[in-house]
Amino acid sequence: MFYCMAAPNTFDPELEIMKMSVIETRVPNPEHRAENRFDYFYAGGEWGPRHELLSVTSRIRSSPSDLTSFEHSLSPDAARAQIRARGVPALTVPAVVQQYGDISIEQFAAVTGRSVPAKPGGRARHWSDMPTDIRLARAAELLQSGVATRGDKVPIILRPDRSSAVDRFIASLSPGDRDFLLPYETHWAKPSRGALHNLLATEFLLRAAEFGCWPAIIQPERLARFDRMIGRSSNLRGDGVIGIIGGPKVVVEIVCSGKYAKQVEKVQGAMSLLRHTNDTAVLFVEAAPEGSDSIWSPLHRAVKDVTDVEARSGFPECRGRIGVTRWCWYFPAPGYIAEQAAMLECYMPTEDPTEPWTFEGLIWHLVDDRWRGVVRFESPQMTASTPYYSTLPEEVRRTKGGRPDRRPWSEWQATRGPEIHPRWHLPTR
Repeated sequence: MFYCMAAPNTFDPELEIMKMSVIETRVPNPEHRAENRFDYFYAGGEWGPRHELLSVTSRIRSSPSDLTSFEHSLSPDAARAQIRARGVPALTVPAVVQQYGDISIEQFAAVTGRSVPAKPGGRARHWSDMPTDIRLARAAELLQSGVATRGDKVPIILRPDRSSAVDRFIASLSPGDRDFLLPYETHWAKPSRGALHNLLATEFLLRAAEFGCWPAIIQPERLARFDRMIGRSSNLRGDGVIGIIGGPKVVVEIVCSGKYAKQVEKVQGAMSLLRHTNDTAVLFVEAAPEGSDSIWSPLHRAVKDVTDVEARSGFPECRGRIGVTRWCWYFPAPGYIAEQAAMLECYMPTEDPTEPWTFEGLIWHLVDDRWRGVVRFESPQMTASTPYYSTLPEEVRRTKGGRPDRRPWSEWQATRGPEIHPRWHLPTR
C-alpha cells in the first residue's frame, strides 16, 4: 500500500524526508530497531535469533504508513502504545520511492504493483518501448488521487510484503514482454533500452531495501537534480540511493551498456562527487546476460583507468569510495540472494594504485570519517524471495531457436571460476 505521509494542507516534502532518518525512534522496543535487523526477523508475532525464525521469504515488515493520522499527532510513547494495542509488528526502516515528475512509466509500474486501469492517463515517455500494460499503469490509482500534483518531491512509502510488487508486476506481463525483460536470456534485444535498465534498477533497489537495513530511494534514470540527495549543486545522475537522508549513503548506478567512453564519463562524475563527501560511496552494478563480459570488461577497465589517473595526478584525495559488482554475484541463481548483496560487498580499488583491488562491503562503520570494515551475516547464505527472472515459464527462458538457454545447475556452478571471490559460498540445491 502507498500512503502520503501528511495531509495535503500540511505537507512539507523536505520535513517528511528528514523524518526517515529518525524513524527508528518509533520502534516499540530497542532490540527491534533497524540497526538490529541483521539479528532479528519477525515471524509469527515473536522475535528471536535468526536460526529460530522463519525463512526470509516468510518475513513480515511494516512501515510508517501503519501509523494512523491520529497516531501521527501523538507523542512517540503514546503512538507506540497505540501500535502495541493494535498488534502491528514492530516498525522497521521501509523502502522509500521518491516520486518525481519525470519518473519513467515502467519504473512506476514496477514499484506500485497496481492493477492496470481501463485507459491510459497522463503523458507517457518512450511509448514505443513500453508494453501496453506498462503504458496504462501511468494512470494508476496513486496518480489519479492527485499525489503527483503536489510537487516533484512527494515521498511515497512502499511496504514490502511476502508478495513482491516487482514479482507481481512481472507476472502480469505477456510471454513476449517477459522474454524481453529476462536478464539471464541469451538473446537480449537492445539491452541498453530504458525499459530493461529501469526495471533492473528498480529490482536491485527494492531487494536492497527488503533484505538490508537501510531505506532505498528509487529515482528515474534521467534525474538531473541529484544535489537534493548529496547537498551539492550538480547534474550528476544515479539510478537510486541506499541510505538515510543526512547520513551515510550508497549511490547505485545500473550499467546496461558496454561502451567504454560512456563508462569513463560516469566514473569521472562519480570521482568528482566523492572528493566532496566522506559518507558516500558509488556502486556500479553490471547487469549483463549470463556468461557475457561485454559490459563488465569496459566498466571494470573504466573504473581502474580513472582511479589510477586520479591517484597519480595529484588530484585532491577521494574521501568516498567507489566500487563495481555484477548482478549475478548478488543473485547467483533463481530464488537466491547472496550474502554479499545484503552488505553490498563489491570490488573496489585501493588507495595505492600499485596494490591489487579488494572485496569490501559498503554496509558501513565510519571510523575517523572514512569507510572502514563491513557488517557480515552469521550465515554464509541467505534465501531471498524469488527474483523476477526465476518466475518466468520455461519456454520464455529459451532462445528463438528453441535451445534451452540456461545450463544445468552443476555446469553453471562449475564454470563460475575462482575469480569471483574465494570466500563466497554459493548456495547448493
